[in-house]
Amino acid sequence: MFALSRAAKPQKRVVVAASCALASLGALFVAPRPASGKTIYAGPQAGAKTGSCTDATAIPCGLTTALAKVVAGDTLVLLPGTYERTAPINLPADVTMTGILGSQRPLLTGSVASDSLVVSFSGDITLRHLHLRNTASSGQAASIGSGLGEQLVLEATGASGTGVYVGGLLRDSIVRVNGASAIAVRAGGSTADPGRLRNVTVIAAGGGTGVRVAGFLGGATGYFDEHADIRNSIVRGAPALLAQAAGGDTSGAGTIALARSDVPVSGRTTAGGAFAQITDLGGNLDGSALLTDIAAGDLRQLAASPTINAGAIDGFTGAKDVDGAARVTGATIDIGAHEYVPAPPSAPGPAPAPSAPGGGPGAGTLPVTPSGQTIPPVLGRLTLGVRRFRTAPRGASIAASPHAPVGTLVIYDASVAARATIGIERARRGILLGGRCRVARRGAARQRTCTRFALVGSAQHAGVAGTNRFRLTGRVGGRALRPGRYRLVVTARVGDGPRSRPLTARFAIVP
Repeated sequence: MFALSRAAKPQKRVVVAASCALASLGALFVAPRPASGKTIYAGPQAGAKTGSCTDATAIPCGLTTALAKVVAGDTLVLLPGTYERTAPINLPADVTMTGILGSQRPLLTGSVASDSLVVSFSGDITLRHLHLRNTASSGQAASIGSGLGEQLVLEATGASGTGVYVGGLLRDSIVRVNGASAIAVRAGGSTADPGRLRNVTVIAAGGGTGVRVAGFLGGATGYFDEHADIRNSIVRGAPALLAQAAGGDTSGAGTIALARSDVPVSGRTTAGGAFAQITDLGGNLDGSALLTDIAAGDLRQLAASPTINAGAIDGFTGAKDVDGAARVTGATIDIGAHEYVPAPPSAPGPAPAPSAPGGGPGAGTLPVTPSGQTIPPVLGRLTLGVRRFRTAPRGASIAASPHAPVGTLVIYDASVAARATIGIERARRGILLGGRCRVARRGAARQRTCTRFALVGSAQHAGVAGTNRFRLTGRVGGRALRPGRYRLVVTARVGDGPRSRPLTARFAIVP
């Protein structure tokens, strides 16, 4: 697979061709290439073959189904959640695969041996706001090739794993490996168009290599050289940088240009002769970054870190850091994946009470589609533990513990943390008039009958992103529901944003 990525290099196109002016900085930032195809949505439910792949407000289809519909030029949007994989995701050319900015980063994880979890052999893919983790002993999280990766978290947990292969541009991202023979970043490109890292934090623990560039022998085609350009980045490893040459001339060279980065001098290593070179272009630090807690994975800068305001802006710099914060908050850009954001000064008077999870305004902002459409919460399922039960002798409509020995267990999935409204409706006899089920009145005995539902009460539940559980007690407004047939209706919203489509489930109260 690695040879295929490299062999495609001579035909590589520059993925970032447009740039926009950031007036407050007077500098140029590379703008993402606009997608020309359709937008497809996927959710994390395993094996789902139904659901809409093109409606952002509907229950989405599963990832496998969505991938079968993706063609060159499309944008694939993944809703928050965990996506288990057992085989590589091979994307067509010019495809963008992205999470939803402002929402939890989707996690794609699995054991894919000797291959990448996400790869494109056609080139020019864009990966954005994703968390990719390959757990195989020799697996790789992603192969970007000549494409663009930004706001990514890339992990390979195997002893010989690789975080990512970069032949294009990787920026505002985190790469982590922890194996003795692991390589966090494999980079390569031509002298004029090297593999580029901008504002990347690279951590190779357990004896692994941070960034490796190596010229190689391509069989009958001869030697190929590989070159990397690293700026505004933090790199740790043993060694942190490795530039390796394969041949006796420049055609097998391996070189790294390093500028405005934090890499220990003792960790910059060359091998294979004169054509293996690491060039210090100035502004580099000698491993002095102060990060919050590397072992725990918190790679944010501390207030005293010398990496703050120590970077430099160029045409390949991003506008947002790995978590979506503005890239420049001080005098200039920081070094590393995170931009340091100082804590706001404390305001006089008592602090406002925190919102409950999924509560009112302040609980979070709703994500938007690439076209700017606000996406309401999406509810994926609604199930009841039992559908016939007795009411609890006392208490609220929703029990504090989902394990309480009363009522029935309710389970529902939500795409984001949101306040859920739990409506309880009782079945009533009705008559069909004009195609609708209406209240039955006297003298309507000969009309066709139907079942209608009337609201008898409701309750609120502070939901989280993912699976939610609570116990429905069979009580509303302090009173027990009468025996009969009922319907549970669940909707969700964030603050005053749009409401989700409802999910319903029927149940019965027995004497």
